[in-house]
Amino acid sequence: MDPVVGFDQVIGTDDLGNNIYGNSIQVMVFTYLFWLLTIFYLTMIFMNFIIAVIGESFNKVLEHK
Repeated sequence: MDPVVGFDQVIGTDDLGNNIYGNSIQVMVFTYLFWLLTIFYLTMIFMNFIIAVIGESFNKVLEHK
C-alpha cells in the first residue's frame, strides 16, 4: 500500500497497479493564490527596504554637500 501525504488523492493506477496521486483543483488554486500573495507581500517589503536605504544615502549626500 502506498503512503498518502497531506491532500494527496488517488487519481488512478499505472500499468503495474501502483497508485497515481494528485491534488484537487481547490488545493492547487489555493496554493497558487497563496504563492502570489506571498510574492507580492515580500516584494513590497524588499522595495520598502531599498527605498529606505536609498533615502538614507541621499540624506548623507545632502549633509556633506
